[in-house]
Amino acid sequence: MMQHVSGSARRIADAGLAAALELYGVTAADIDRRHKGEPATGVYQALLYILREDYRLTYSDIGNLFSGRDHSTIHHNVRRAAVRMRSDPELRATVQTLQAAIKVGLASSTIPTAAQVQQQQTLQMLDTAIAVGEQLQQLARDMGDVAASMTRAARLQHAAITAYWSPVVDRAGHVA
Repeated sequence: MMQHVSGSARRIADAGLAAALELYGVTAADIDRRHKGEPATGVYQALLYILREDYRLTYSDIGNLFSGRDHSTIHHNVRRAAVRMRSDPELRATVQTLQAAIKVGLASSTIPTAAQVQQQQTLQMLDTAIAVGEQLQQLARDMGDVAASMTRAARLQHAAITAYWSPVVDRAGHVA
């Protein structure tokens, strides 16, 4: 299936293909077939998209990784994946799952299982939640500081206006 390309590109593609085979139950023949059915088409497009967008492989290198496909075929599928992801949450989920699986696969010498990928995604979501929580806490502190500053400014303005008008207007509101 895969033809000659650089070692790092091949390792990335191998991790992606292994993850796709493990997680989505498609075969290498399904991915390699010129006319694919679902889910092979979605998995194939997700793989191509990741190889291009995340790992910046050239269209030609990606084509060589997948049975010598022409760069224009790869370019077309990457564009289709990008467009489909805007309206297809299932394809977006496939891309995110494969991204996590490839990272796990590249970090270790074994193919990640679905449970490992889910664990990695959960940890990434928790990291994001922690970061957002910290940002919200900082925003609340900043807003508290702003509110305190506004209160001080209002009190100073009140005192200045009172000092200016007090000789002219008595407490009952009568002009002196």
